[in-house]
Amino acid sequence: MANILLLDDSDVAGRAMQGILARGNHVCVVAKKTEEAWRILREGVVFDLVFLELKVAGSASTAFLQRLRDDWFWKALPVVVYTYETDVKLVRRALELGVRNYLIKPYGDELVFAEVAKVEKKSWRDSLFEEPKAFCAARGLTAERLASMRRSVMTGFDRAVRTFPGWAEKRQPEEVKSQIAALLSDTEAAGVWVGANFLRELQAQAASDNWTAFFGCAEFLEFASRLVYCQLNPGYAPASMHPSAENAKALEAAERERWERVDVNLSGPLVDLPKLFQQVEALRGCPVIDTAAAAFQMAADTRASGISQALDLVADDPGLCAQVLIAARQIQRDEMDVIDDVRAAASLLGELKLSAIATSLTIAEERHLHNGPLSWAGWWTFQVAVGRVAEFICTYLEFDYLGGTARTAGLLHDIGKLILLKLHPFALPVIVREARERKLPISSVERQYLGCTTRELATRFADARGLPAVYANVIRWVETPAAATAHGDLIAMVALARHVCLHAHVGNSGDAPGGMASIGSTPAWQVLQQRLFPSFDLRKFEVQSHAFCLNLRSELSGQRGDRRPSHAQRAAELV
Repeated sequence: MANILLLDDSDVAGRAMQGILARGNHVCVVAKKTEEAWRILREGVVFDLVFLELKVAGSASTAFLQRLRDDWFWKALPVVVYTYETDVKLVRRALELGVRNYLIKPYGDELVFAEVAKVEKKSWRDSLFEEPKAFCAARGLTAERLASMRRSVMTGFDRAVRTFPGWAEKRQPEEVKSQIAALLSDTEAAGVWVGANFLRELQAQAASDNWTAFFGCAEFLEFASRLVYCQLNPGYAPASMHPSAENAKALEAAERERWERVDVNLSGPLVDLPKLFQQVEALRGCPVIDTAAAAFQMAADTRASGISQALDLVADDPGLCAQVLIAARQIQRDEMDVIDDVRAAASLLGELKLSAIATSLTIAEERHLHNGPLSWAGWWTFQVAVGRVAEFICTYLEFDYLGGTARTAGLLHDIGKLILLKLHPFALPVIVREARERKLPISSVERQYLGCTTRELATRFADARGLPAVYANVIRWVETPAAATAHGDLIAMVALARHVCLHAHVGNSGDAPGGMASIGSTPAWQVLQQRLFPSFDLRKFEVQSHAFCLNLRSELSGQRGDRRPSHAQRAAELV
Protein backbone atom coordinates (compact mmCIF):
# COMPACT_ATOMS: atom_id res chain seq x y z
CA MET A 1 0.00 0.00 0.00
CA ALA A 2 1.32 3.44 -0.97
CA ASN A 3 0.43 6.90 0.33
CA ILE A 4 -0.20 9.36 -2.49
CA LEU A 5 -0.70 13.13 -2.51
CA LEU A 6 -2.58 14.66 -5.45
CA LEU A 7 -2.22 18.41 -5.96
CA ASP A 8 -5.11 19.39 -8.24
CA ASP A 9 -7.88 21.94 -7.73
CA SER A 10 -10.42 19.98 -9.79
CA ASP A 11 -13.03 18.09 -7.75
CA VAL A 12 -13.54 15.71 -10.67
CA ALA A 13 -9.81 14.95 -10.87
CA GLY A 14 -9.68 14.35 -7.11
CA ARG A 15 -12.58 11.91 -7.11
CA ALA A 16 -11.23 10.12 -10.18
CA MET A 17 -7.73 9.64 -8.75
CA GLN A 18 -9.08 8.52 -5.39
CA GLY A 19 -11.32 6.03 -7.16
CA ILE A 20 -8.44 4.59 -9.18
CA LEU A 21 -6.05 4.30 -6.23
CA ALA A 22 -8.72 2.84 -3.95
CA ARG A 23 -8.90 -0.15 -6.28
CA GLY A 24 -5.26 -0.81 -5.52
CA ASN A 25 -5.77 -0.34 -1.77
CA HIS A 26 -3.69 2.85 -1.83
CA VAL A 27 -4.37 6.02 0.16
CA CYS A 28 -4.89 9.23 -1.82
CA VAL A 29 -5.07 12.63 -0.14
CA VAL A 30 -6.13 15.56 -2.33
CA ALA A 31 -4.90 19.13 -1.92
CA LYS A 32 -6.39 21.95 -3.99
CA LYS A 33 -3.76 24.61 -3.23
CA THR A 34 0.01 24.51 -3.03
CA GLU A 35 0.12 25.78 0.55
CA GLU A 36 -2.37 23.12 1.58
CA ALA A 37 -0.23 20.47 -0.13
CA TRP A 38 2.88 21.69 1.69
CA ARG A 39 1.12 21.62 5.04
CA ILE A 40 -0.16 18.09 4.43
CA LEU A 41 3.33 16.90 3.48
CA ARG A 42 4.95 18.41 6.55
CA GLU A 43 2.33 16.94 8.84
CA GLY A 44 2.05 13.61 7.07
CA VAL A 45 5.71 12.66 6.50
CA VAL A 46 4.83 9.22 5.08
CA PHE A 47 3.83 10.15 1.53
CA ASP A 48 5.49 8.04 -1.15
CA LEU A 49 4.56 9.91 -4.32
CA VAL A 50 3.01 13.16 -5.54
CA PHE A 51 0.82 13.48 -8.62
CA LEU A 52 0.86 17.10 -9.72
CA GLU A 53 -1.33 19.28 -11.94
CA LEU A 54 0.87 22.07 -13.28
CA LYS A 55 -1.76 24.77 -13.00
CA VAL A 56 -3.81 25.08 -9.82
CA ALA A 57 -5.80 27.99 -8.41
CA GLY A 58 -3.70 30.79 -7.03
CA SER A 59 -0.22 29.66 -8.06
CA ALA A 60 1.86 27.64 -10.47
CA SER A 61 2.76 24.14 -9.33
CA THR A 62 6.29 24.56 -10.67
CA ALA A 63 6.93 26.87 -7.70
CA PHE A 64 5.75 24.10 -5.38
CA LEU A 65 8.01 21.64 -7.20
CA GLN A 66 10.97 24.01 -6.82
CA ARG A 67 10.22 24.28 -3.10
CA LEU A 68 10.36 20.50 -2.79
CA ARG A 69 13.69 20.30 -4.56
CA ASP A 70 15.17 23.03 -2.34
CA ASP A 71 14.11 21.25 0.86
CA TRP A 72 16.61 19.20 2.89
CA PHE A 73 14.25 16.25 3.16
CA TRP A 74 11.66 16.40 0.39
CA LYS A 75 14.19 16.84 -2.42
CA ALA A 76 14.11 13.06 -3.02
CA LEU A 77 10.30 12.75 -3.03
CA PRO A 78 9.12 11.28 -6.39
CA VAL A 79 6.83 13.58 -8.34
CA VAL A 80 4.79 12.73 -11.43
CA VAL A 81 3.19 15.52 -13.43
CA TYR A 82 -0.33 14.62 -14.60
CA THR A 83 -1.77 17.56 -16.48
CA TYR A 84 -3.61 18.91 -19.52
CA GLU A 85 -0.69 21.28 -20.16
CA THR A 86 1.46 20.50 -23.20
CA ASP A 87 3.35 23.79 -23.36
CA VAL A 88 6.99 22.99 -24.24
CA LYS A 89 8.38 25.49 -21.72
CA LEU A 90 6.37 23.98 -18.88
CA VAL A 91 7.40 20.47 -19.88
CA ARG A 92 11.06 21.46 -19.98
CA ARG A 93 10.85 23.27 -16.62
CA ALA A 94 9.18 20.29 -14.95
CA LEU A 95 11.80 17.90 -16.29
CA GLU A 96 14.59 20.21 -15.12
CA LEU A 97 13.13 19.98 -11.61
CA GLY A 98 13.41 16.22 -11.65
CA VAL A 99 9.88 14.91 -12.14
CA ARG A 100 9.70 11.16 -12.60
CA ASN A 101 7.24 11.30 -15.51
CA TYR A 102 5.12 13.78 -17.45
CA LEU A 103 1.68 12.40 -18.24
CA ILE A 104 -1.26 13.95 -20.07
CA LYS A 105 -4.81 13.79 -18.75
CA PRO A 106 -7.29 12.12 -18.63
CA TYR A 107 -6.03 9.59 -16.12
CA GLY A 108 -5.13 6.10 -17.26
CA ASP A 109 -5.38 3.33 -14.67
CA GLU A 110 -2.38 1.42 -15.98
CA LEU A 111 -0.16 4.49 -16.05
CA VAL A 112 -1.16 5.47 -12.51
CA PHE A 113 -0.52 1.99 -11.13
CA ALA A 114 2.81 1.76 -12.99
CA GLU A 115 4.06 4.91 -11.24
CA VAL A 116 2.85 3.68 -7.86
CA ALA A 117 4.53 0.32 -8.37
CA LYS A 118 7.91 2.05 -8.80
CA VAL A 119 7.74 3.75 -5.40
CA GLU A 120 6.46 0.59 -3.72
CA LYS A 121 9.63 -1.25 -4.75
CA LYS A 122 11.88 1.33 -3.08
CA SER A 123 10.68 4.25 -1.01
CA TRP A 124 12.59 7.52 -1.11
CA ARG A 125 12.72 7.33 2.70
CA ASP A 126 14.80 4.15 2.50
CA SER A 127 17.78 6.23 1.34
CA LEU A 128 17.66 8.09 4.67
CA PHE A 129 18.35 4.95 6.73
CA GLU A 130 20.63 1.96 6.55
CA GLU A 131 18.64 -1.21 5.92
CA PRO A 132 18.17 -2.65 9.46
CA LYS A 133 18.93 -6.31 8.81
CA ALA A 134 22.17 -5.75 6.85
CA PHE A 135 23.26 -2.94 9.18
CA CYS A 136 22.80 -5.12 12.27
CA ALA A 137 24.80 -7.92 10.68
CA ALA A 138 27.65 -5.56 9.75
CA ARG A 139 27.79 -3.88 13.18
CA GLY A 140 27.02 -6.89 15.36
CA LEU A 141 23.80 -5.37 16.68
CA THR A 142 20.47 -6.94 17.56
CA ALA A 143 17.30 -5.54 16.05
CA GLU A 144 16.19 -4.42 19.52
CA ARG A 145 19.50 -2.61 20.14
CA LEU A 146 19.30 -0.81 16.79
CA ALA A 147 15.73 0.27 17.47
CA SER A 148 16.83 1.62 20.85
CA MET A 149 19.68 3.59 19.26
CA ARG A 150 17.33 5.09 16.70
CA ARG A 151 14.87 6.09 19.42
CA SER A 152 17.74 7.90 21.13
CA VAL A 153 18.48 9.74 17.88
CA MET A 154 14.82 10.74 17.64
CA THR A 155 14.94 12.04 21.22
CA GLY A 156 18.14 13.91 20.37
CA PHE A 157 16.42 15.68 17.49
CA ASP A 158 13.52 16.59 19.80
CA ARG A 159 15.98 18.06 22.29
CA ALA A 160 17.71 19.99 19.52
CA VAL A 161 14.40 21.55 18.51
CA ARG A 162 14.29 23.21 21.94
CA THR A 163 17.95 24.21 22.23
CA PHE A 164 19.52 24.83 18.80
CA PRO A 165 17.41 27.88 17.78
CA GLY A 166 18.53 29.71 20.94
CA TRP A 167 22.13 29.77 19.66
CA ALA A 168 21.14 32.36 17.10
CA GLU A 169 21.39 34.82 19.99
CA LYS A 170 23.53 33.04 22.64
CA ARG A 171 26.38 32.23 20.25
CA GLN A 172 28.31 29.63 22.30
CA PRO A 173 30.70 28.09 19.77
CA GLU A 174 32.15 25.34 21.93
CA GLU A 175 28.80 24.13 23.22
CA VAL A 176 27.36 24.27 19.71
CA LYS A 177 30.18 22.21 18.23
CA SER A 178 29.95 19.67 21.05
CA GLN A 179 26.19 19.11 20.85
CA ILE A 180 26.03 18.97 17.05
CA ALA A 181 28.98 16.58 16.91
CA ALA A 182 27.37 14.31 19.53
CA LEU A 183 24.03 14.18 17.68
CA LEU A 184 25.77 13.63 14.35
CA SER A 185 27.81 10.78 15.84
CA ASP A 186 24.66 9.14 17.22
CA THR A 187 22.89 9.36 13.86
CA GLU A 188 25.81 7.73 12.05
CA ALA A 189 26.16 5.00 14.69
CA ALA A 190 22.47 4.14 14.28
CA GLY A 191 22.59 4.20 10.47
CA VAL A 192 20.30 7.22 10.38
CA TRP A 193 21.22 9.59 7.57
CA VAL A 194 18.09 11.63 8.07
CA GLY A 195 19.21 15.15 8.94
CA ALA A 196 22.93 14.30 8.84
CA ASN A 197 23.67 16.66 5.98
CA PHE A 198 21.61 19.35 7.68
CA LEU A 199 23.63 18.94 10.90
CA ARG A 200 26.87 19.25 8.92
CA GLU A 201 25.54 22.42 7.35
CA LEU A 202 24.80 23.83 10.82
CA GLN A 203 28.35 22.94 11.87
CA ALA A 204 29.75 24.85 8.91
CA GLN A 205 27.55 27.89 9.62
CA ALA A 206 28.66 27.95 13.27
CA ALA A 207 32.31 27.67 12.24
CA SER A 208 31.89 30.73 9.99
CA ASP A 209 30.01 32.67 12.71
CA ASN A 210 26.78 32.77 10.67
CA TRP A 211 24.53 32.37 13.70
CA THR A 212 21.40 33.55 11.91
CA ALA A 213 21.26 30.09 10.29
CA PHE A 214 20.01 28.74 13.62
CA PHE A 215 16.86 30.89 13.62
CA GLY A 216 14.85 28.58 11.36
CA CYS A 217 16.46 25.25 12.20
CA ALA A 218 13.67 23.97 14.49
CA GLU A 219 11.35 23.06 11.61
CA PHE A 220 13.97 20.84 9.96
CA LEU A 221 15.04 19.19 13.21
CA GLU A 222 11.43 18.44 14.13
CA PHE A 223 10.83 16.93 10.70
CA ALA A 224 13.91 14.75 11.03
CA SER A 225 12.51 13.45 14.33
CA ARG A 226 9.21 12.59 12.64
CA LEU A 227 10.95 10.70 9.87
CA VAL A 228 12.81 8.57 12.43
CA TYR A 229 9.53 7.93 14.24
CA CYS A 230 7.92 6.77 10.99
CA GLN A 231 10.82 4.42 10.29
CA LEU A 232 10.40 2.90 13.75
CA ASN A 233 6.61 2.72 13.35
CA PRO A 234 5.92 1.67 9.74
CA GLY A 235 2.17 1.46 10.34
CA TYR A 236 1.92 5.11 11.39
CA ALA A 237 -0.74 7.11 9.57
CA PRO A 238 -1.29 10.78 10.48
CA ALA A 239 -4.75 12.22 10.98
CA SER A 240 -4.56 14.10 7.68
CA MET A 241 -4.54 10.76 5.84
CA HIS A 242 -6.94 8.68 7.87
CA PRO A 243 -9.39 10.90 9.77
CA SER A 244 -10.60 8.83 12.68
CA ALA A 245 -14.11 8.85 14.06
CA GLU A 246 -12.80 11.01 16.88
CA ASN A 247 -11.31 13.52 14.44
CA ALA A 248 -14.54 13.60 12.48
CA LYS A 249 -16.48 14.21 15.68
CA ALA A 250 -14.09 16.98 16.65
CA LEU A 251 -14.51 18.65 13.27
CA GLU A 252 -18.29 18.33 13.52
CA ALA A 253 -18.27 19.73 17.03
CA ALA A 254 -16.25 22.74 15.88
CA GLU A 255 -18.61 23.36 12.96
CA ARG A 256 -21.68 22.97 15.17
CA GLU A 257 -20.20 25.42 17.68
CA ARG A 258 -19.51 27.89 14.87
CA TRP A 259 -23.21 28.02 14.06
CA GLU A 260 -24.43 27.91 17.66
CA ARG A 261 -22.13 30.53 19.18
CA VAL A 262 -22.22 33.23 16.51
CA ASP A 263 -24.12 36.48 16.98
CA VAL A 264 -25.33 37.22 13.46
CA ASN A 265 -26.44 40.67 14.54
CA LEU A 266 -22.75 41.49 14.92
CA SER A 267 -21.10 39.20 12.40
CA GLY A 268 -23.67 39.08 9.64
CA PRO A 269 -24.30 35.88 7.61
CA LEU A 270 -21.97 32.94 8.25
CA VAL A 271 -21.63 31.94 4.61
CA ASP A 272 -20.41 33.57 1.45
CA LEU A 273 -23.62 33.92 -0.57
CA PRO A 274 -22.16 33.64 -4.11
CA LYS A 275 -20.25 30.53 -3.03
CA LEU A 276 -23.39 29.08 -1.44
CA PHE A 277 -25.32 29.59 -4.68
CA GLN A 278 -22.48 27.92 -6.59
CA GLN A 279 -22.63 24.93 -4.24
CA VAL A 280 -26.39 24.66 -4.76
CA GLU A 281 -26.07 24.76 -8.54
CA ALA A 282 -23.26 22.18 -8.41
CA LEU A 283 -25.38 19.60 -6.57
CA ARG A 284 -25.77 16.54 -8.78
CA GLY A 285 -29.22 15.81 -7.43
CA CYS A 286 -31.75 16.76 -4.81
CA PRO A 287 -30.53 15.59 -1.39
CA VAL A 288 -32.28 12.54 0.01
CA ILE A 289 -32.18 11.60 3.70
CA ASP A 290 -29.92 8.59 4.19
CA THR A 291 -32.59 6.37 5.73
CA ALA A 292 -35.01 7.11 2.88
CA ALA A 293 -32.24 6.49 0.37
CA ALA A 294 -31.47 3.11 1.92
CA ALA A 295 -35.13 2.09 1.71
CA PHE A 296 -35.27 3.20 -1.93
CA GLN A 297 -32.09 1.33 -2.80
CA MET A 298 -33.61 -1.86 -1.45
CA ALA A 299 -36.91 -1.32 -3.25
CA ALA A 300 -35.26 -0.35 -6.53
CA ASP A 301 -32.84 -3.28 -6.53
CA THR A 302 -33.32 -5.17 -9.79
CA ARG A 303 -33.47 -8.37 -7.76
CA ALA A 304 -36.61 -7.10 -6.00
CA SER A 305 -39.98 -8.36 -7.23
CA GLY A 306 -41.39 -5.38 -9.11
CA ILE A 307 -40.96 -1.68 -8.48
CA SER A 308 -44.32 -0.78 -6.96
CA GLN A 309 -42.75 -0.23 -3.54
CA ALA A 310 -40.10 2.00 -5.10
CA LEU A 311 -42.84 4.06 -6.78
CA ASP A 312 -44.63 4.48 -3.47
CA LEU A 313 -41.44 5.72 -1.82
CA VAL A 314 -40.80 8.20 -4.63
CA ALA A 315 -44.35 9.55 -4.44
CA ASP A 316 -44.05 10.25 -0.71
CA ASP A 317 -40.46 11.50 -0.29
CA PRO A 318 -39.52 15.08 -1.29
CA GLY A 319 -35.91 14.32 -2.24
CA LEU A 320 -36.67 11.14 -4.19
CA CYS A 321 -39.62 12.77 -5.93
CA ALA A 322 -37.51 15.74 -7.07
CA GLN A 323 -34.68 13.53 -8.26
CA VAL A 324 -36.93 11.25 -10.33
CA LEU A 325 -38.64 14.23 -11.98
CA ILE A 326 -35.26 15.75 -12.82
CA ALA A 327 -33.94 12.45 -14.20
CA ALA A 328 -37.04 11.98 -16.35
CA ARG A 329 -36.71 15.54 -17.68
CA GLN A 330 -33.14 14.79 -18.78
CA ILE A 331 -34.16 11.87 -21.01
CA GLN A 332 -37.29 13.44 -22.51
CA ARG A 333 -37.25 14.03 -26.25
CA ASP A 334 -38.01 17.42 -27.75
CA GLU A 335 -41.46 16.40 -28.98
CA MET A 336 -42.54 15.14 -25.56
CA ASP A 337 -44.55 17.23 -23.15
CA VAL A 338 -42.91 17.95 -19.81
CA ILE A 339 -43.75 15.16 -17.38
CA ASP A 340 -44.88 16.56 -14.05
CA ASP A 341 -46.52 13.38 -12.76
CA VAL A 342 -43.96 11.62 -10.59
CA ARG A 343 -45.31 8.11 -11.13
CA ALA A 344 -45.34 8.66 -14.89
CA ALA A 345 -41.77 9.96 -14.62
CA ALA A 346 -40.71 6.86 -12.69
CA SER A 347 -42.40 4.61 -15.25
CA LEU A 348 -40.61 6.43 -18.08
CA LEU A 349 -37.28 5.82 -16.39
CA GLY A 350 -37.97 2.15 -15.86
CA GLU A 351 -36.59 -0.38 -13.42
CA LEU A 352 -32.95 -0.26 -14.52
CA LYS A 353 -32.69 3.54 -14.45
CA LEU A 354 -34.40 3.71 -11.05
CA SER A 355 -31.87 1.19 -9.78
CA ALA A 356 -29.04 3.34 -11.19
CA ILE A 357 -30.51 6.45 -9.57
CA ALA A 358 -30.69 4.61 -6.24
CA THR A 359 -26.95 4.01 -6.23
CA SER A 360 -26.00 7.59 -7.06
CA LEU A 361 -28.24 9.67 -4.79
CA THR A 362 -27.01 12.83 -3.09
CA ILE A 363 -27.27 11.97 0.60
CA ALA A 364 -28.13 14.16 3.59
CA GLU A 365 -27.81 12.64 7.05
CA GLU A 366 -30.86 12.30 9.28
CA ARG A 367 -28.72 12.27 12.43
CA HIS A 368 -28.06 16.00 12.08
CA LEU A 369 -31.70 16.59 13.02
CA HIS A 370 -31.77 14.25 16.02
CA ASN A 371 -30.99 16.84 18.68
CA GLY A 372 -32.68 19.86 17.17
CA PRO A 373 -36.18 21.29 17.45
CA LEU A 374 -36.97 20.01 13.94
CA SER A 375 -36.97 16.24 13.43
CA TRP A 376 -36.89 14.42 10.11
CA ALA A 377 -40.10 12.53 10.96
CA GLY A 378 -41.93 15.76 11.79
CA TRP A 379 -40.69 17.58 8.71
CA TRP A 380 -41.47 14.63 6.40
CA THR A 381 -44.99 14.34 7.87
CA PHE A 382 -45.61 18.02 7.19
CA GLN A 383 -44.47 17.83 3.55
CA VAL A 384 -46.60 14.76 2.81
CA ALA A 385 -49.56 16.35 4.60
CA VAL A 386 -49.33 19.56 2.59
CA GLY A 387 -49.39 17.50 -0.59
CA ARG A 388 -52.40 15.45 0.50
CA VAL A 389 -54.32 18.49 1.75
CA ALA A 390 -53.55 20.37 -1.46
CA GLU A 391 -55.03 17.46 -3.39
CA PHE A 392 -58.09 17.51 -1.08
CA ILE A 393 -58.53 21.24 -1.69
CA CYS A 394 -58.35 20.76 -5.44
CA THR A 395 -61.10 18.16 -5.29
CA TYR A 396 -63.25 20.17 -2.91
CA LEU A 397 -63.00 23.33 -5.01
CA GLU A 398 -63.62 21.30 -8.19
CA PHE A 399 -60.15 21.75 -9.65
CA ASP A 400 -59.89 17.96 -9.99
CA TYR A 401 -57.52 18.13 -12.95
CA LEU A 402 -54.89 19.74 -10.68
CA GLY A 403 -55.14 17.14 -7.91
CA GLY A 404 -52.10 14.99 -8.73
CA THR A 405 -49.92 17.96 -9.53
CA ALA A 406 -50.99 19.71 -6.32
CA ARG A 407 -50.08 16.65 -4.27
CA THR A 408 -46.56 16.57 -5.75
CA ALA A 409 -46.20 20.35 -5.48
CA GLY A 410 -47.06 20.24 -1.78
CA LEU A 411 -44.49 17.52 -1.27
CA LEU A 412 -41.77 19.58 -2.99
CA HIS A 413 -42.62 23.08 -1.78
CA ASP A 414 -39.95 23.19 0.96
CA ILE A 415 -37.03 21.13 -0.45
CA GLY A 416 -34.72 24.07 0.26
CA LYS A 417 -34.35 22.75 3.80
CA LEU A 418 -33.00 19.46 2.42
CA ILE A 419 -30.48 21.41 0.38
CA LEU A 420 -29.35 23.40 3.41
CA LEU A 421 -29.11 20.22 5.48
CA LYS A 422 -26.77 18.77 2.88
CA LEU A 423 -24.54 21.82 2.47
CA HIS A 424 -24.52 23.11 6.08
CA PRO A 425 -25.95 20.36 8.31
CA PHE A 426 -25.68 22.33 11.56
CA ALA A 427 -27.33 25.47 10.22
CA LEU A 428 -30.94 24.26 10.03
CA PRO A 429 -31.38 23.25 13.71
CA VAL A 430 -29.87 26.55 14.85
CA ILE A 431 -32.09 28.59 12.52
CA VAL A 432 -35.27 26.77 13.59
CA ARG A 433 -34.42 27.17 17.28
CA GLU A 434 -33.67 30.88 16.85
CA ALA A 435 -36.93 31.42 14.98
CA ARG A 436 -38.90 29.76 17.79
CA GLU A 437 -37.16 31.52 20.63
CA ARG A 438 -37.47 34.93 19.00
CA LYS A 439 -40.96 34.21 17.58
CA LEU A 440 -39.87 35.12 14.07
CA PRO A 441 -40.64 33.51 10.70
CA ILE A 442 -37.95 31.02 9.70
CA SER A 443 -37.37 32.90 6.44
CA SER A 444 -36.27 36.06 8.27
CA VAL A 445 -33.83 34.11 10.47
CA GLU A 446 -32.53 32.23 7.43
CA ARG A 447 -31.70 35.54 5.81
CA GLN A 448 -29.76 36.63 8.91
CA TYR A 449 -27.64 33.46 8.97
CA LEU A 450 -27.34 32.73 5.23
CA GLY A 451 -27.96 36.00 3.44
CA CYS A 452 -30.89 34.34 1.66
CA THR A 453 -33.75 31.93 2.37
CA THR A 454 -33.92 28.18 1.81
CA ARG A 455 -36.71 28.94 -0.65
CA GLU A 456 -34.23 30.92 -2.73
CA LEU A 457 -31.78 28.01 -2.53
CA ALA A 458 -34.47 25.63 -3.75
CA THR A 459 -35.41 27.97 -6.59
CA ARG A 460 -31.78 28.14 -7.69
CA PHE A 461 -31.56 24.36 -7.61
CA ALA A 462 -34.85 23.88 -9.48
CA ASP A 463 -33.78 26.24 -12.25
CA ALA A 464 -30.28 24.75 -12.51
CA ARG A 465 -31.43 21.13 -12.57
CA GLY A 466 -34.54 21.51 -14.73
CA LEU A 467 -37.27 20.66 -12.24
CA PRO A 468 -40.62 21.09 -14.10
CA ALA A 469 -41.59 24.76 -14.14
CA VAL A 470 -44.86 24.18 -12.30
CA TYR A 471 -42.98 22.97 -9.22
CA ALA A 472 -40.26 25.61 -9.49
CA ASN A 473 -43.02 28.24 -9.48
CA VAL A 474 -44.69 26.72 -6.41
CA ILE A 475 -41.37 26.79 -4.57
CA ARG A 476 -40.79 30.40 -5.64
CA TRP A 477 -44.19 31.88 -4.73
CA VAL A 478 -45.83 29.62 -2.16
CA GLU A 479 -45.42 32.28 0.55
CA THR A 480 -46.63 35.09 -1.74
CA PRO A 481 -49.25 33.48 -4.01
CA ALA A 482 -50.70 36.81 -5.13
CA ALA A 483 -47.34 37.66 -6.75
CA ALA A 484 -47.28 34.52 -8.90
CA THR A 485 -47.07 35.15 -12.64
CA ALA A 486 -47.89 31.56 -13.62
CA HIS A 487 -49.78 28.60 -12.11
CA GLY A 488 -51.53 30.98 -9.72
CA ASP A 489 -54.43 28.69 -8.75
CA LEU A 490 -52.15 25.75 -7.98
CA ILE A 491 -49.74 27.89 -5.96
CA ALA A 492 -52.62 29.35 -3.94
CA MET A 493 -53.97 25.88 -3.14
CA VAL A 494 -50.56 24.63 -1.96
CA ALA A 495 -50.14 27.82 0.10
CA LEU A 496 -53.57 27.24 1.63
CA ALA A 497 -52.76 23.60 2.35
CA ARG A 498 -49.60 24.74 4.11
CA HIS A 499 -51.65 27.15 6.25
CA VAL A 500 -54.18 24.44 7.17
CA CYS A 501 -51.47 21.91 8.12
CA LEU A 502 -49.62 24.48 10.24
CA HIS A 503 -52.75 25.31 12.25
CA ALA A 504 -53.81 21.65 12.54
CA HIS A 505 -50.29 20.78 13.80
CA VAL A 506 -49.78 17.99 11.29
CA GLY A 507 -46.06 17.30 11.46
CA ASN A 508 -43.58 20.13 11.87
CA SER A 509 -42.31 22.52 9.23
CA GLY A 510 -40.16 24.43 11.68
CA ASP A 511 -42.42 27.49 11.47
CA ALA A 512 -44.97 28.35 14.14
CA PRO A 513 -48.57 28.74 12.85
CA GLY A 514 -48.72 32.47 13.57
CA GLY A 515 -51.51 34.83 12.59
CA MET A 516 -55.19 33.93 12.49
CA ALA A 517 -56.32 30.38 11.83
CA SER A 518 -59.18 31.49 9.57
CA ILE A 519 -58.78 30.37 5.97
CA GLY A 520 -60.63 33.46 4.81
CA SER A 521 -57.88 35.71 6.19
CA THR A 522 -55.06 34.12 4.18
CA PRO A 523 -53.45 35.63 1.04
CA ALA A 524 -54.03 32.29 -0.68
CA TRP A 525 -57.78 32.54 -0.16
CA GLN A 526 -57.82 36.04 -1.63
CA VAL A 527 -56.55 34.46 -4.85
CA LEU A 528 -58.88 31.45 -4.81
CA GLN A 529 -62.14 33.10 -3.84
CA GLN A 530 -62.12 34.96 -7.14
CA ARG A 531 -62.61 31.58 -8.87
CA LEU A 532 -65.59 30.53 -6.71
CA PHE A 533 -69.30 31.28 -6.66
CA PRO A 534 -70.42 33.84 -4.05
CA SER A 535 -72.57 31.14 -2.44
CA PHE A 536 -69.53 29.01 -1.54
CA ASP A 537 -69.78 27.82 2.09
CA LEU A 538 -66.43 28.79 3.57
CA ARG A 539 -67.32 27.65 7.10
CA LYS A 540 -68.13 24.13 5.94
CA PHE A 541 -64.90 24.04 3.92
CA GLU A 542 -62.86 25.07 6.97
CA VAL A 543 -64.42 22.44 9.21
CA GLN A 544 -64.02 19.63 6.70
CA SER A 545 -60.43 20.66 5.91
CA HIS A 546 -59.60 20.50 9.61
CA ALA A 547 -61.27 17.10 9.95
CA PHE A 548 -59.32 15.82 6.94
CA CYS A 549 -56.09 16.96 8.64
CA LEU A 550 -56.95 15.12 11.84
CA ASN A 551 -57.50 11.88 9.93
CA LEU A 552 -54.30 12.48 8.02
CA ARG A 553 -52.31 13.13 11.18
CA SER A 554 -53.39 9.74 12.57
CA GLU A 555 -52.61 7.98 9.29
CA LEU A 556 -49.14 9.48 8.84
CA SER A 557 -48.19 8.74 12.44
CA GLY A 558 -49.08 5.08 11.87
CA GLN A 559 -52.14 5.17 14.15
CA ARG A 560 -54.57 3.31 11.96
CA GLY A 561 -57.59 1.40 13.17
CA ASP A 562 -60.91 2.20 14.80
CA ARG A 563 -60.94 5.23 17.04
CA ARG A 564 -63.66 7.42 18.41
CA PRO A 565 -64.27 10.44 16.16
CA SER A 566 -63.07 13.80 17.40
CA HIS A 567 -65.26 16.85 17.89
CA ALA A 568 -63.95 18.28 14.62
CA GLN A 569 -64.79 15.09 12.74
CA ARG A 570 -68.32 15.00 14.14
CA ALA A 571 -68.75 18.68 13.29
CA ALA A 572 -67.59 18.00 9.74
CA GLU A 573 -70.24 15.32 9.39
CA LEU A 574 -72.94 17.68 10.69
CA VAL A 575 -72.12 20.52 8.35
